Amino acid sequence: MEQERAFKGERLYAGRNEGALVSADYSLRVDNAKWLRAGEAAILSDHFYLEWMMFRDEDVEYARPNGEYVTSHAVIFVPPGQRIRARWKGGRIRTVSCCFRPRLLKDRPELLQNLMNLDGDHLFNLRSAFLESGLCRIADETVSPGFDSDFMVRSLLQALCSDLHRTASTGRDEPAIHGALSPSQLRTLQQLLRETDGKLPTADDLAHRCSVMPRALSSLVKGATGMGLRHFIAHERLSRARDLLDDRRMMIKQVAFSCGFASPASFSAAFRKATGMTPAEYRNRS
Repeated sequence: MEQERAFKGERLYAGRNEGALVSADYSLRVDNAKWLRAGEAAILSDHFYLEWMMFRDEDVEYARPNGEYVTSHAVIFVPPGQRIRARWKGGRIRTVSCCFRPRLLKDRPELLQNLMNLDGDHLFNLRSAFLESGLCRIADETVSPGFDSDFMVRSLLQALCSDLHRTASTGRDEPAIHGALSPSQLRTLQQLLRETDGKLPTADDLAHRCSVMPRALSSLVKGATGMGLRHFIAHERLSRARDLLDDRRMMIKQVAFSCGFASPASFSAAFRKATGMTPAEYRNRS
């Protein structure tokens, strides 16, 4: 894959590549690195580029050639031929990145054309539970390939492209339509669930903050993410737990209570069911 990452300086980072999958149509990587100091990079690809920072100590900022820097808190997407700049202060970062050829969507010409034409700073902050869940699955497949990995990856990438179009097309805070939360409402929900300090907000609290009726919240969440409210809450709690577990200064029981679990045992059971690992195994995986 022809992809340019022009780094300024020498010996900017230390770390390891957890896994990589490469075919004629795509290149996938999962990297676990520690930036030793501040740095900058230019990213240019003649293919689609999709990246999610699963963990970061410090913010990473992106900008178009003549634009202002934007802090990214979610998934970034760069269509072919668009150059962007990135800069960071330092610290640890874990990413899953996907670079794939437009011909992967040769059977979906309308979707391909729509993705090629996407532009705007909102592409640096694509927030979607579907996108993050799909990229988690891609990361798992990249680190530990299984039976028929190529088919699995192609299917996941094609599904992600559909969600990319939906998310990016409504990424400028359009109102909820067709029985789904708007992107801004969904971001509010995720922020409330991820920034909790031990006590989870009630469904009524969540509905109030999103300005919807409590009885409608679950169906609106499902319309936006494909998950019911309980599943969505569990997904966000465990996403936050993964981030906190990467901070070794926190004891596992602190992570459990911070994420709203009644006990370390209930946290461990839920975490293992979702990831196949105990919290301790996840923390010591690298």
